[in-house]
Amino acid sequence: MSKFILGVVAGAAMAYACTNKKSRESMMHMCNSATEMFDKAKEKIKDGFDMGKNKAEYVADRAQNSMNS
Repeated sequence: MSKFILGVVAGAAMAYACTNKKSRESMMHMCNSATEMFDKAKEKIKDGFDMGKNKAEYVADRAQNSMNS
């Protein structure tokens, strides 16, 4: 009987260790995916600001050229 209980405890410990490792790997994968997503979003926002700044400068140059002509 004691060998049976010892086997059950060992099996439960092994199952816990395997599921804990799997969920940790899953969590790491989710964190990495979220980090990649945030990096891409940050890059797109920066590109949007740069495009807006360039268009504003273009419009300002056109307005100045219009006023000088």
